[in-house]
Amino acid sequence: MSSMGQRLLHEVGLRQGTYFRVSDVGHDVCLAWLSSLARPDLRGRAKLMPENAILAVISQDCDIACRTDGMDPCVELYVLRPIRDRDVFHGNQFVQSVRKLQLNIEGQWYEAKAEAAVTVDKGELLEVLRGVELAKMPEIDRQCFVRWRTNRYSRTALPDKFNEHLFKVLPEALSRLDGIAKVEGDEGRSYIRALYVWLDPVSEADYYDFELFALLRNDVGDEVLAAIQDAVEEFAERLSDISGFNDLSEMYADRDGQTAVSYLTNFVKLNVDAESLKSGDLDTGVDPV
Repeated sequence: MSSMGQRLLHEVGLRQGTYFRVSDVGHDVCLAWLSSLARPDLRGRAKLMPENAILAVISQDCDIACRTDGMDPCVELYVLRPIRDRDVFHGNQFVQSVRKLQLNIEGQWYEAKAEAAVTVDKGELLEVLRGVELAKMPEIDRQCFVRWRTNRYSRTALPDKFNEHLFKVLPEALSRLDGIAKVEGDEGRSYIRALYVWLDPVSEADYYDFELFALLRNDVGDEVLAAIQDAVEEFAERLSDISGFNDLSEMYADRDGQTAVSYLTNFVKLNVDAESLKSGDLDTGVDPV
């Protein structure tokens, strides 16, 4: 016999990145779900669940389709409230903020807030979604949605002093790397899987030793690899020049098939997902979503 979750996945089509409207299932039904909010002080705030909001699934497909409902009884949904055009802000798009995410869905801007996640019993969802036609986010929006949630818990906290200088040179460096590393014939894809930094010390200080390293796809050609190495070296030199920090980088970039895991454990990943997603590159690192 199929579990409730399996029926949700196969019969209803409920998957990560699908969504439905509050009006599809009833405002009163959705208001009751606010009782599952993590923050007790928000559970009674009806304005967090307006009638014209949508609810988007953040749970992974494998969790939705768990064979034993008792092990994973709920589905997690985010409330996305419609906002006016004047409230749209680029800093809340493409996972640049971990507190808010703004997406344009079917021509209307919506905003999700980190605290506005509700959990709903699978059996209840199966009942209320009968006959409801679910919509699906475009893949780029689904990636933004998932990365936004992930980054809230996995983003790297580099020292403020280092970040202050890093972000003076990072945008230009990323722009140059993006041009060099584009995969021909595959729009939006990059040979760069991730950028990493090693830092000593990792606490607030006036001076740092650092290394920069770009992890590349294994199918990158020698010429492109060399060009990326040069660009990352230039990036490191500019960072060193404006900050006075000491660049100890040894190789700047290499293929993932030639890079030992033990080497990468000395580094932390720079979170440049926002820039990757803006350019349409869905490969935002070596860790699968």
